[in-house]
Amino acid sequence: MTVKLPLIENLDVAGKRVLIRADLDVPIAKVKDGNSQEIELKVIDDARIREIIPTFKTILDKGCKTIVIFGHLGHETGARATSTFAVLGTLEKLLGQPVSFFSEALKQGRLNVPPNENVRVGLLENLRFYESEETNDKNFSEMIAGFGDIYINESFATSHRVHASLVGVPKVMREQNKPVAAGLRFTQEVSMLSRVLENPKRPLVVIIGGAKLESKLPVITKMEKFADRVLVGGKLPSEIAAEGLKFSDKVVVASITKSGKDIDEESQRRFKSEISVAETVVWGGPMGVFEEEENERGTKEIALAIADCSGYKVAGGGDTQEAIRKFDQMEKFDWLSIGGGAMLEFLATGTLPALEALLG
Repeated sequence: MTVKLPLIENLDVAGKRVLIRADLDVPIAKVKDGNSQEIELKVIDDARIREIIPTFKTILDKGCKTIVIFGHLGHETGARATSTFAVLGTLEKLLGQPVSFFSEALKQGRLNVPPNENVRVGLLENLRFYESEETNDKNFSEMIAGFGDIYINESFATSHRVHASLVGVPKVMREQNKPVAAGLRFTQEVSMLSRVLENPKRPLVVIIGGAKLESKLPVITKMEKFADRVLVGGKLPSEIAAEGLKFSDKVVVASITKSGKDIDEESQRRFKSEISVAETVVWGGPMGVFEEEENERGTKEIALAIADCSGYKVAGGGDTQEAIRKFDQMEKFDWLSIGGGAMLEFLATGTLPALEALLG
């Protein structure tokens, strides 16, 4: 399986307005301004944005007229959503140039650029203020498509969702014969994860943790057929037991500690034994509540075991990366995917809704 994505290297962006659906979903916190002492929102980890800055700079260097950046921030929707104004300063710092904020564009259906202002980079408001985003509303998609001449997806982490900005907009752009493409990071994600699907070195061991059995079950089922061993931890064993689900011997479901917040020592030993002989390892989701010292052992032991494995090592998702960072093993992995859910869905199905939207 080889996915041939439309690439930004092949785009003629000179003098064009370029829409970039960006991964802006970074952790933020309320902090006091040093001078005024007013409370304001600040980005506390800009890693996701830093990963996609090369795409912005490539497009700017190729002579585009403007870049219009849009995405979501946080899990809240509607009136409770957080304004993307919180990431404006981070974008300006990383790009090294001013970024204009168009707070009303998605409400008014137009970019109100002052006649005497030369806007090179603009940022739209949080898409999740608008229900039309998550319902993949065609009129909403057409409005956003009208803001640009070219569309680029640089939000792999959300590309498993059928939202307007990810599926509807590129569909409209293609219908209007406007170019669409995958960003540099998006292209890397597909390339590195495809290595797991295309004749992986075996044994192939897949470790699935975290929660949300509803979204993880299709992955477990697919990997049960494809992988040599599937190791299941986190909250999933409790959910599996509650549902009364059964799997083949390929799937090893962990036992949980009395607290219900970690996998037990016997499961840790079994998982480490399987990982030690693996030639390819995929990890998505922590084994327990690793943020708490008394419940970190399962996740830590698995992180260290994977790091010591000599095979090809891939991990994905915000919580998983946070755990790997906490236990100082970032450099030991061959690929750290931005997306947890998107990574697992891609590995389970070989595609994603937003990827299909780019391919047409």
